[in-house]
Amino acid sequence: MGTAIEFDLVLPAVDNSVALPTDALYGGSRIYVVDDEQRARALPCNNLGFTRAESGQLTLLSCPGLKSGDLVVVNRIPNLVSGSKLRFNTGSAQSQPAA
Repeated sequence: MGTAIEFDLVLPAVDNSVALPTDALYGGSRIYVVDDEQRARALPCNNLGFTRAESGQLTLLSCPGLKSGDLVVVNRIPNLVSGSKLRFNTGSAQSQPAA
């Protein structure tokens, strides 16, 4: 019989990609950002895979509409849809702008 090994596969960086907590991904293909009126706005994304960080597993995404400074909803909100009014604590670690 063979031997099992554990390894990390290191792949090259992908332009215009972001690593977000898995709970930030809705329906497997979209995230939500907070617009100027503090409403949720859906952005379509392509799932590129997963990576690990000290905080746990992150999902690698390519989201063409995501801009530097956008606030991304990173915790699961039941029944969230575009246009939903959001209230958040700007001092929270859960409301960090996109890099």
